[in-house]
Amino acid sequence: MERILIFTLCLLLSACGKSFLEVKGTSNDVIPYRIEDYQALMDNAYKVMNTNSSHILGVLAGDEIQVDEAKLANFKPYHQRNAYLWRKDDLFEGDQSSDWNQGYRKIMYCNQVLDGLETIDPAKDQQEAWNNARGSALFFRAFTYYQLAQLFCNVYDPEHASTQLGLPLRQETDITVTVPRADLKATYALILDDLAEAGKLLPLYGEIYERPSRIAVDALLARVYLQLADYDKARSAAENVLQEKSTLLDYNTLIPDPKSYDSFKSFSRNHPEVLFNMMMALAKIAAPIYAVNEAFYNLYEDDDLRKTVYFKDYVGYHAFQGTYTGMGLPFSGLATDEVYLTAAECEVRVGDLDKGLQGLNTLRAHRYRPGSDYVLHTEDRGEALEWILLERKKELVFRGIRWEDIRRLNREMKFPVILQKRMLDEVITIVPNDPRYTFPIPDNVIDLGGIAQNTR
Repeated sequence: MERILIFTLCLLLSACGKSFLEVKGTSNDVIPYRIEDYQALMDNAYKVMNTNSSHILGVLAGDEIQVDEAKLANFKPYHQRNAYLWRKDDLFEGDQSSDWNQGYRKIMYCNQVLDGLETIDPAKDQQEAWNNARGSALFFRAFTYYQLAQLFCNVYDPEHASTQLGLPLRQETDITVTVPRADLKATYALILDDLAEAGKLLPLYGEIYERPSRIAVDALLARVYLQLADYDKARSAAENVLQEKSTLLDYNTLIPDPKSYDSFKSFSRNHPEVLFNMMMALAKIAAPIYAVNEAFYNLYEDDDLRKTVYFKDYVGYHAFQGTYTGMGLPFSGLATDEVYLTAAECEVRVGDLDKGLQGLNTLRAHRYRPGSDYVLHTEDRGEALEWILLERKKELVFRGIRWEDIRRLNREMKFPVILQKRMLDEVITIVPNDPRYTFPIPDNVIDLGGIAQNTR
């Protein structure tokens, strides 16, 4: 069994390249053992850690995307078609889920780093490097478990979280160990505990945007607490971020490139609003580029620069081009625009209407043409929340966040979302809190692990 485990780990590690590993006489000797080795595992950004984030199922099932109906009937992989159409039974039809597989692959890397670092007693001049490697592993593990929970767990309900099914919480390197599903309360407790420790270990800013930092920890905490409806803590985390970095890009300064499908390509990986860079793969059903739902596209006013910055006219549809990655693939990381909107929503929810609207209007000032009437004001808290939620919908398109927002808003039922799609002559509707807002665990995982399945 030990040889099998080492061989499996070596195969996975081979995807990282050889730059950080000393090549020994046999493949069994290719095992990381230094702090810099473990940091290199966390820096494997564009093959593992910062790519293929677990968002595809949520993007497909949400209301942002538009897919050609003619493609759907016989499209493979079947589970992408079935997710788009909210099929209730046999969603995967034997397919595996890249969301699940890639997520737990990252978690395995994180656990290997955490276990390995426990065997190292760092010298005084190595303590910072040790802290950074450990903090990075904790951050990535928390972020990945959070993403998986938005797909494969029910929406968090504080009254029933201890009886709701969570995720299998792997915290060890041995991938042969069978791990049952924890409850949802324990799942979020691990996420928050990992982030709390990461925040004590990481530097305030990462050397590059692919490395976690304290400011990224606070941005992720703001997102997690917003999902948990803990608005005081979400606001506090968001304020911590904006005190350190509040940069917003004025879209009036952008010079569009009619030949490019990436409005922010000139920034490469250094978009000024990015706090932590991560990207998701394009769903195969939508490749080579996401087409936006026309009803979604029509939400943007003519003076709203996002209408042309985020989208490009194509034959028969509008193609999304507003990714912050500078590499074509959709951005799924953390950025200041999201933090502004989280702070604004939480301010309004906890009672500071004027401060919430101030944050909203600060963002809008960077998104509308000069002379536009972009300033919003009201004395009605409900109206202000509607404006902020609409702004989130428009600003954070194709980042994986919309599915999370739909789920949490349907939980409270103050701003419910009803989704409809067509399959030829069939109109398919999914109402708030339908069981199909939680995806089934992939069939191969159930077969191999014997864990409990979700109800659809």
